[in-house]
Amino acid sequence: MKLLPGEQIILQSEPKSVTLTTFRIRSEHDTTGSGEVISILLEEVASCALKRSSRPVFLVLAALSFLASFMIASGTYNGPSIIFMGAIIGVIFVVLYFTTRRQLLEIASAGAVIRKNTVGMKMETAIDFIDAVEEAKIAKFTRAASK
Repeated sequence: MKLLPGEQIILQSEPKSVTLTTFRIRSEHDTTGSGEVISILLEEVASCALKRSSRPVFLVLAALSFLASFMIASGTYNGPSIIFMGAIIGVIFVVLYFTTRRQLLEIASAGAVIRKNTVGMKMETAIDFIDAVEEAKIAKFTRAASK
């Protein structure tokens, strides 16, 4: 990213895919076969959001498969194999739970939205990024008003 005259970097995400500067927020995404660059000027930022979702039903199904396998195994000769199958099914449900969890950071303007999956990032870190965007926007308006 080429900085504009007088522009300074305030904060960058890890990896350096989202950059907050004194003038704008820029998202750069480049992979084999696709790429995207979204730049939103601070005065155009309409909203910032942090959205989290998960599917706890998968954890309930995992617990039920473990319990059902023990209940069925207690009344049959093939108990260990049934418990093993129940454990495999339970582990599959636990893996599904963790792979379907989402945490998205969204920064929106009238014409574009920067969306970044922040699973693995602490919620406080994502909130700190939102706070930094808001502080930068207020600082920009304060500087403009004092001129």
